[in-house]
Amino acid sequence: MAAHRHDYPITTMCRVLEVSVSGDSAWSKRSPSLHARLDAQLAEHVKIAFQANRCVYGSPRVHAELHAQGIHCARKRVARLMREQGLFAKRPRHRTVTTQSEPGAQVAPNLLQRDESR
Repeated sequence: MAAHRHDYPITTMCRVLEVSVSGDSAWSKRSPSLHARLDAQLAEHVKIAFQANRCVYGSPRVHAELHAQGIHCARKRVARLMREQGLFAKRPRHRTVTTQSEPGAQVAPNLLQRDESR
């Protein structure tokens, strides 16, 4: 509703959404809950732990890192906070090695005298 306050009257929006005007006013003036404030603090710790480990840790490892630092929280909470911040582990790229040549190896002799220009 806050985004549309300039376009529509508050009373009309409250009537359409079936919310009382006084309830909307009380909600907008209310401070964030304790859980929301703790989530904001924990989100900062999650972001720091994630970036300190080269952005390759997923939620289980970030949770273990926080637990090692003495910050106790649930793994699912860490996963939710990471998802809300757009943090996800960078997966290693698989590269198949097809040839492993030695730099000092000798070339086999051309016993059949084949054309080597191809």
